[in-house]
Amino acid sequence: MALCEKCGGRLTRRHRKWYQRFVYKQVLQCRKCGIESQTPREFTLKPTAIVQCPRCHTNKVSRRIAPDKIDPVIKSFGSMIQGLLGGRLYHCNYCRIQFYDLRHSMKATPAGNDTPSGTSVTDPEKIAS
Repeated sequence: MALCEKCGGRLTRRHRKWYQRFVYKQVLQCRKCGIESQTPREFTLKPTAIVQCPRCHTNKVSRRIAPDKIDPVIKSFGSMIQGLLGGRLYHCNYCRIQFYDLRHSMKATPAGNDTPSGTSVTDPEKIAS
């Protein structure tokens, strides 16, 4: 139960106006003093260079070629626009959702490749020393 920061009264949900629906998830109003408290939406189009799940924000997503018939495809405005613009289809392993995104997924490094780039284990100078 949410409490008012000013008077400590109980906050109840209030209907949002049409323009508030784009910006706020919910609008709460205090029963005692009438002060409104808004909860902003989390916009999924964040300035990151890699793909993130729109629901849990993890980077561990896999690429799909075609939509899976079992897991749902997110039909949000941003995901559908990115799909129309040529975005790739990704699948979140934790949320089990599919979504479109224009960004690229994080490159996975091979487990055995711990050497820095530019040096090779088969380099004759490294073997001799």
